[in-house]
Amino acid sequence: MPIYSIEVQICATAYIKASSKRDAMKIANELKSNYIHLPDDSGLCGNVEICDKRFDDPALPNASLSPAMTIHGVWPGATPEEAEC
Repeated sequence: MPIYSIEVQICATAYIKASSKRDAMKIANELKSNYIHLPDDSGLCGNVEICDKRFDDPALPNASLSPAMTIHGVWPGATPEEAEC
């Protein structure tokens, strides 16, 4: 049975270390269109980590995404593509 890839929109919460709400919003806006890094060394690359570290953990990145996300829907205009093995 074939496997298809379909682009979907994902909603997530970003946690950002910043000195003010204004700075946090600036950093959040700069995250747009960044790649997401999965911390399990799966071979995917990017510069926004999905992180479940506690807020008091010194290893918490300056900007990260919560691992709890919601699929918002299929990306407008997305078409199924047969996945290559």
